[in-house]
Amino acid sequence: MIKLFCKNLPRNLSNLLYNEYNNYEKELKFLLNTYRSRYAWTNDIDFEYFQIFLSLAIFYRRIIVQLDSAVDFSERFLFSENINGIKIGNYLLSKAESRKLNAIVNDFRFLCGRYNISNYLFDFENITQFLFKFREYNKNIGILSAET
Repeated sequence: MIKLFCKNLPRNLSNLLYNEYNNYEKELKFLLNTYRSRYAWTNDIDFEYFQIFLSLAIFYRRIIVQLDSAVDFSERFLFSENINGIKIGNYLLSKAESRKLNAIVNDFRFLCGRYNISNYLFDFENITQFLFKFREYNKNIGILSAET
């Protein structure tokens, strides 16, 4: 799944996301296999489900948050002043490009909203915290019972 998200990103950026994903995935597999009784609630969940949410979280944290910040910043100037663009290093960000970035952010938000996925799920310090939030999310949408 992470490959799909990184498909059109620059190679150096996609490699960073792949590495982060692979590290989290290894840690996740280790936890689920080593502490089977502690994570017994995961036994009926397909591992691909974890992979999807982990990929979404990494993409959100590393790409969407950055794009959203860039759009928020640029729109303050691009649409309130009579200017052609904002120079970022050697790059000139135009109004049209800012709209495209905003569309990407909005599409991601729409996708998450459609499946009741909160940004809360994406904000974690370690894989254990991710598992806790993942469990809570699944309880809230009715995949897991309240007892698990």
